[in-house]
Amino acid sequence: MLDPSKCSASSDYWKGNRRFYVTRAEEHGCFTSPWFDGTHPVMLSFGHSDAPWYAKTGSHHGIDIDLPVGTPVRSAISGTVRVRPASLGTVYGVKALLLRSDGHDIVLGHLSSVVVQDGQRVGPGDLLGHSGMSGVEDMDGPHLHFEVRPVGGTYRSALHPWSFLRAQRS
Repeated sequence: MLDPSKCSASSDYWKGNRRFYVTRAEEHGCFTSPWFDGTHPVMLSFGHSDAPWYAKTGSHHGIDIDLPVGTPVRSAISGTVRVRPASLGTVYGVKALLLRSDGHDIVLGHLSSVVVQDGQRVGPGDLLGHSGMSGVEDMDGPHLHFEVRPVGGTYRSALHPWSFLRAQRS
């Protein structure tokens, strides 16, 4: 079982006895990524999940990373930003982004702030916003939902996002 206190930037919410639902061995541990500042654990894997809040569907369409509220979220790629497009609904929070690049839509959910404009072009390293808890239930805690879809796809067509996240074990 992962001890989130081993990750230097784990949120206070997840320290202690909170549950993590990581199903893939490569997702256990503390990670850095060009998408976020600091070293963080994965809370919830892509795909089949035993997490109680996915009891109806049994499936999670992205990867959730434990990020304390206010952690900078940056683009790791060049693309065009869509700020909270209607296609996302409210499940990703009121400050969600979709970044379109090279045939993929990358969804960044549950942000506390967005610093880019709808339609803006961004490049690697550009600040997009800050992590938060927008649109999550209390049992989820603060995190970044990272999801990848084919352009114009829905959560039902989501792809495994691990290679897009470019996470490195720290």
